[in-house]
Amino acid sequence: MKIFRYIALVVIVGGLASCKSAPKKGSSNDPLGGAASVEDLSPEISDKALSFDTSGSDGGSINGLYTLRFQYNLASFSEEEKRKLVSNAEWIKSHPGHTVQIEGHADARGTTQYNLALGERRAKVIMEYLIGLGVNSNQLTTVSYGEEKLLDYQDSEVGHAMNRRANFVPVKN
Repeated sequence: MKIFRYIALVVIVGGLASCKSAPKKGSSNDPLGGAASVEDLSPEISDKALSFDTSGSDGGSINGLYTLRFQYNLASFSEEEKRKLVSNAEWIKSHPGHTVQIEGHADARGTTQYNLALGERRAKVIMEYLIGLGVNSNQLTTVSYGEEKLLDYQDSEVGHAMNRRANFVPVKN
């Protein structure tokens, strides 16, 4: 057994000895050609507050962006919801420096997998409708939260209706 431990130790030490230190910026071994370091390629993190409510249209504080509501088990929307989408489309078009994430949600009934798929269908049908209204597709993203981000935890029709929604969250580009 001691021989196996000795061999393992030699392999580990040999592997560590063959490791090279990181090349200095501008050296010929620099894979980035001296242009930048790995740290320079990291995403910029800012402590500056977003200029919008991070809850998006669910917060009700972004004038012109409205949360849409859906009927049970449907990914289609009513004429009233279409009017809200026209307003949302105008808001998005007037803010070309922003991407808007369309979040699809479902109530707590049904399986997690089913509700995620339903939330995705809701977000995608809205995205297609907004593009039809002239919104640049590059300004839109979708995500489904299914039943994961409930607004109302009541096990009632009123509570369920509050959770069947599409929320619009703007993010500065």
